[in-house]
Amino acid sequence: MTAVVKHVTRKPLEATNATAEQAQARNSYLRARFPARAEELWWSYTAQPLEETLRRLTAAPFDSAANGTRAGRRRGVAKLLRWLSSLPGDTWQQRWRASGAEDLPGAAWVDLPLRWLRERGHSP
Repeated sequence: MTAVVKHVTRKPLEATNATAEQAQARNSYLRARFPARAEELWWSYTAQPLEETLRRLTAAPFDSAANGTRAGRRRGVAKLLRWLSSLPGDTWQQRWRASGAEDLPGAAWVDLPLRWLRERGHSP
């Protein structure tokens, strides 16, 4: 049996070089047509213990075929979870919110766990 999968792609803007106004109008239209889901305040995965969370995040589909990459990811996830464990909250999501990382732009949140690790004499 052969399955046929149809992929829907967004329709390109009419103008080849869309102006900022055209792009903004299209983005506004898409946000109105496809609103963001409501934020969940709790879900089961965020309440799992550290060991279970570490096991899940270092297994498929998050693992890598390369041993070096897999080992590095495991160390990184373990350090990140140790940092989150030091924060107040009953779930990973509550600890993340307590960290203040959500208020930082882009990848600036990375400085929070790195600083925490350095202050405790651990390598980032």
